[in-house]
Amino acid sequence: MGSYGPADPEPSSPMRTILAFDTATEYCSATFVCEGTVNAEVERLPRAHNKHLLAMIDRVLDGTPLDGVDVIACGIGPGSFTGLRIAVSVAQGLAWSREIPLQPFCSLEAQLRAAVAADLVPTSGRVLSTLDAQIGQLYWRWFEYGESHFSPMGPPQLSAADAVSFPNEPTAIIGNGIHLLDVLVGFSDIPRVGEVELCTAPMARHLAQSPESTMTLKAGDLMPRYVQDTVGWKKLTEQGSRD
Repeated sequence: MGSYGPADPEPSSPMRTILAFDTATEYCSATFVCEGTVNAEVERLPRAHNKHLLAMIDRVLDGTPLDGVDVIACGIGPGSFTGLRIAVSVAQGLAWSREIPLQPFCSLEAQLRAAVAADLVPTSGRVLSTLDAQIGQLYWRWFEYGESHFSPMGPPQLSAADAVSFPNEPTAIIGNGIHLLDVLVGFSDIPRVGEVELCTAPMARHLAQSPESTMTLKAGDLMPRYVQDTVGWKKLTEQGSRD
């Protein structure tokens, strides 16, 4: 477990206590932000998130009960089908038991924020965040960011490499979907970073300091973001009773 220091030395508004985690990629990460301190843990655990996520959460909480958590933030994808179901299910279970509001976040954004925090990409620009969808296609989303803003340039997409759009003056491309883009002419001229350790600490710090960034949900309303229209997922409120 790593302590990432104060989330903001002079926060402009009261910071929320945030428990955040993401399992959309091969990395499993959990972060707890409380009173300016950030405890985070991340480990590369392909196909083993379900065995380690709850233990990670317990370690980053470090004795803080769930009643002391203001918001549970959850990466909803896009990404691994199984990984998304694990994160969403755990978030729903924890939130339901204590009526804690949930705050979903885009895993492609969390990946980029982790890359920025690790100094893998410039501190401002237009960066494409990608993930290999394992079907000859990739998940992708462009972001434009700077010192005072961080904005997606459209919704998350799933497509073949030749359908990826490129804006003017791209800064970099990150993520393990990069290899699928090698077929594109001129791609090699754009700085790129391959697999990124998706630590949720930067995302959690942002959410703790920016309560208006996304709307919170009740446990029964949280859903994975698969991007494809052919994948089914029922909200807890739609699943009915189980005998």
